[in-house]
Parts: sequence; structure tokens; C-alpha cells
Amino acid sequence: MAALRDLWPYKVLVGALAGISLLIAVASVVWAAMAAQGQPVKIIVSGPRYAEETAKATKVANSRLKTSRRLALLIVPFYMATLGFMAFAPQKSDEPSKVSVTDSFGGVYCGLSAKNEKGILVILGEKGVAAKVPVSTVVNVTSVADCAKKK
Repeated sequence: MAALRDLWPYKVLVGALAGISLLIAVASVVWAAMAAQGQPVKIIVSGPRYAEETAKATKVANSRLKTSRRLALLIVPFYMATLGFMAFAPQKSDEPSKVSVTDSFGGVYCGLSAKNEKGILVILGEKGVAAKVPVSTVVNVTSVADCAKKK
């Protein structure tokens, strides 16, 4: 989830789907365990009462096992949806890179792009012109992922 770009809705949705998958998996295991272990009952060891209780316990175990299997199958769509969102949601790497310009005075300027206008390097930010640097003073122009890290 760390590679997903936005908390809402992508990271929250992937977390919720993964959580639901986990809860369903745990429920499936619990139901299977209940089916395998049975339920303690006090019965008479012989006779028709024994046959009746055995038939009832068998029916309950069969029902629990069916529920466990259904829950196990239900995990698949939630898990696949989780993988789908992780694969197709916008990733951090989808964000366009920024340009960082260093001048001979040690100033570092960062923006979305830069263009040369009559010997002046104009660095464009989200709200227009971020800085203007004479081309003759530019010592380094690099691409960076994020301006905040470069400053």
C-alpha cells in the first residue's frame, strides 16, 4: 500500500478489502475447527438416544463444514479486488517529476518545469512562475521526484 499515491480512496479501500479477506479467512478456519471438534454433549452411551444425538451432531458438523467452505470461497473475490486496486490505482511513481535548478550562488529552485526566455530560465510552479534565474548563472538542472526533498 505504500506505493499507492492517495490515502483516500485507494489506500483505505485496499486496507478495507484486505481486512475483510482476513476476517473471512479467520471465520472459515473457526467454522472448520468447530466442525472437526464437535460440541461436547452429555448423552447416554447406548440406545436410541445415542443414535439421535450422533445424527444431530453429524448434521451440525456437516452444516459447519459447508459454512467453512463457503467462507473459504468468499475470500477469493475480496482478495482479487484487493490485488486489482493495488495494480490499477494511481501509484506514487505516476506523479510527474519536477525540475531542480541550482545557480552559481548556491540557490536551489524547484518547480514543475523550466523554460528559457531570452537568457532567463523561468521555473514554473503550480501557481505560475516560481523563480527566474539568469541562464549564465545556472550550474545544474536535474529532475527530482519531489521539490520538498530537494530544498
